[in-house]
Amino acid sequence: MKRTEHTQKWLDALRSGEYEQGRGQLRDENNNFCCLGVMCDLVSPNDWVDVEGFYYHGKEERQYNYPNEEIIRQAGVSGDEAYELARLNDSVQLTFPQMADEIEKMLDVS
Repeated sequence: MKRTEHTQKWLDALRSGEYEQGRGQLRDENNNFCCLGVMCDLVSPNDWVDVEGFYYHGKEERQYNYPNEEIIRQAGVSGDEAYELARLNDSVQLTFPQMADEIEKMLDVS
């Protein structure tokens, strides 16, 4: 993982309490986000599309449960790291502050 211009904003947002945490999709109908959905919202907040209660992110390559390659690149994570973060959010069910700690650990190892 490498630090990008969005990294600190992402960490701050995960710790802020501003976002409600969700699981299994980037953003749900109740406006809950997974950790990667928070990054999507920070990088390109106007790229959300509501299709019958499912929020998709992206202008051309719309995704609802995993960010597109451009978001992953801007987040500074590899595909493997993004999958690990999704697993920690959805399966392990770490809180957003815990997710921020894990992201910082990834940054320290890189």
